[in-house]
Amino acid sequence: MTENGIAKTSQALSALFDTAREVDEEIAASATGVDAAEGQRFLLRMLAASVDTYVEQEDADRPAFHHAETPTRKMFADCPDTDYFRAPIRLGPGRVYRLWGRVPENALYVGVLLYRKGGRIGNRLTDRELGLDGDGCFEIRIATDEQPGIWLRGDGDETAVMVRQYFSNRAEEPPLEVEIELAGDPPPPPPLDATDLAGRIGRAERMLKAVLERTRQALQMATTAAVNKFLVVPGEQLFPTPDNTYSVAWYRMDEGGSIRIRGRLPKARYFSISLCNAWLESLDYRYHRVALNHRQIVLEPDGGFEITLADDDPGQANWLDTAGHRQGYVLARALLPEEDMPELELEVVPA
Repeated sequence: MTENGIAKTSQALSALFDTAREVDEEIAASATGVDAAEGQRFLLRMLAASVDTYVEQEDADRPAFHHAETPTRKMFADCPDTDYFRAPIRLGPGRVYRLWGRVPENALYVGVLLYRKGGRIGNRLTDRELGLDGDGCFEIRIATDEQPGIWLRGDGDETAVMVRQYFSNRAEEPPLEVEIELAGDPPPPPPLDATDLAGRIGRAERMLKAVLERTRQALQMATTAAVNKFLVVPGEQLFPTPDNTYSVAWYRMDEGGSIRIRGRLPKARYFSISLCNAWLESLDYRYHRVALNHRQIVLEPDGGFEITLADDDPGQANWLDTAGHRQGYVLARALLPEEDMPELELEVVPA
């Protein structure tokens, strides 16, 4: 370990901390109240996520799945009804990944998606393309060159694979089983190298910058073009799976007021309406009802629905708890829709 390598690590750490400090200053200057406090918490969460992703979880020779989103680590409009499993990969000549597992019989949806350099979306497979056997078991190969069996083609610049499972009722739908390994014998892990560590820290800094910048861009769009009205956006714009179509609004109401949303369920594998804060984090679903899916929404006789957003329970079946947020995102997502996203109407109800 050379002194030059240690110096590079120190420089990379300084740059990472400088970026975090700059983001904190921007949050303090642009946000107030709960938005500011949640922004500072979001900064801490993304700092930890960036370091975990590129310092602790970047061994593409010995990949392992980890939860990319949790109740306390969220980004890009996470869905409370979804588990997100991420593993690092590095494709190239002769590199083949074996991904296998078991999808429970009554699983609502499982999808495998590749992410390319810069967060770009790559190729994907849904559960209907995994070649499930009678027990729900599957095995696929991920590589740039054609493979026998089920092959998920890479373009060569992929950095991660994400497996998503959607639930309509977690109590009734067991989690999937999924594993991944690099085919063949991986090289033995080398000792920690300071220059390599500096590079990993640099990638963590770039992730931190990218996540915060895309989050700010989404907020700018929403608060200028989608205030108390829904806009339909494709999945690619929010970084998640393109199997989703989204309708997004930035709700804004006075204290003591409420929001009414009217619409109908689309023909889709899954549909939900959920609430997110200014940082595209779902509100705390551990303690508040901040999402309703197609099984939970109570329909009216004509097949439509009305959902109320309010701090206090109005005594209606379709109530979403804003948890003290006077403003934020309300997001409808349709998974594998068979039709266009139905129009949603948003009405502000004064106190």
